Amino acid sequence: MGLSSSSIDRPFENRLPYLCKSGSRAGFFRARLIIVYAHIFMPYALGLALALSSALGTAPATSTTAAVSFVSAPQAQTIRDQVESYFYDIPIMVDIAQCESHFRQFAKDGEVYRGKVNNRDVGVMQVNEDYHLETSKKLGIDIYTLEGNMQYARYLYEKEGATPWNSSKPCWGKTKNAKFLASAGK
Repeated sequence: MGLSSSSIDRPFENRLPYLCKSGSRAGFFRARLIIVYAHIFMPYALGLALALSSALGTAPATSTTAAVSFVSAPQAQTIRDQVESYFYDIPIMVDIAQCESHFRQFAKDGEVYRGKVNNRDVGVMQVNEDYHLETSKKLGIDIYTLEGNMQYARYLYEKEGATPWNSSKPCWGKTKNAKFLASAGK
């Protein structure tokens, strides 16, 4: 017996009559619902099982070959999204990133973004190499990566508040977050 492309694409369709209770209409729709759920959720379950197997260091069964027809990839985040997520608890830092770099970590050529006024300011938070590179290295923070740039900016903010970014205060000082901090005496 040869397999048609429709029987390969829909392996449960051939079993539909057997899944129905005595050919009733309700049984037909119940069976159809099972088939739809199987087509939708089985690839996710398989992907999850393979991911867990890999994470736990166990090898998946070799006697079964499985093809994942659809795997959902995480949505790509913009640098702005990452900055907002990282500084969820310090919203003024998001405003500072907007003013300092317009949420740019990298220039068009792929190199780290450098300040227009001072090319020793680097990354999304415009951390100045002359003042902070040595300390960042002692802390094990790479200010040339997005994560390291934000991590060092948090360190600076926790030590000195927004003072290191006073040169761009005419921009971020007008935001509602800055006004809130000013009213709170910070």
